[in-house]
Amino acid sequence: MPQNITDTSTFTDPIVIPADADPADLTYIETLAQGLANRTRFLRDYCTDQGVQLPAATQHIRYIGAQAAQPGMETDGAPRWRARLLGAPPDNFDGAWRSNASFAELFLDLTPRLVRGGTLIRVRALVRPGATLAARGGAGNGVQAAVFGVSFGASFAAPAITTTHVGTTDEDDGTTNLQWLQVDLAPSGVAVSTYATWYLRLYAGVDGDTNRDFFYGAMVEVASPTIRND
Repeated sequence: MPQNITDTSTFTDPIVIPADADPADLTYIETLAQGLANRTRFLRDYCTDQGVQLPAATQHIRYIGAQAAQPGMETDGAPRWRARLLGAPPDNFDGAWRSNASFAELFLDLTPRLVRGGTLIRVRALVRPGATLAARGGAGNGVQAAVFGVSFGASFAAPAITTTHVGTTDEDDGTTNLQWLQVDLAPSGVAVSTYATWYLRLYAGVDGDTNRDFFYGAMVEVASPTIRND
């Protein structure tokens, strides 16, 4: 009499078949069919009506070197940050940027490090202020970080550029120590697909032209099922 196989969501490995003089009896047929049925159920459980279902998103970290950033420019064309490619830290460091103007802006495009199906959780910038907040006149005059999202309009027929500040902002802790500035996209992050592009904007201190601030790199935390730590 025919009988049904009760499959389980297990990727059975290996699939066993008769070899040499083994009898191809019911036991082998059941073993073969059971393994294939289990694999079929396992793969089916990863599918939806729209296709393959990706594993649950997990949080990953992407590191970005400082030289991926672009400095703002003075009206005379001079860069507001200068690259420091030679020397020993902390005053010089391979690949770092050194501020060259008061409240100098530095822009870091985050978009290539993100995945459209992911969620941006937070962004950190590694900096070393050139002076204490007290010496600079208090809060609002130190090294500051913020994240922005840019939209290009609802359709190709009607382009429009909109820039939106997203998440918190952060300012240095008042010391001249090497430190992370942290921008949180609270409470649980923002979908990367919310904006066409993303960037980090870093400001030097009020006297960044004389008391030089340094930017060494950034760290991006994103939740996604499709990228790995690298």
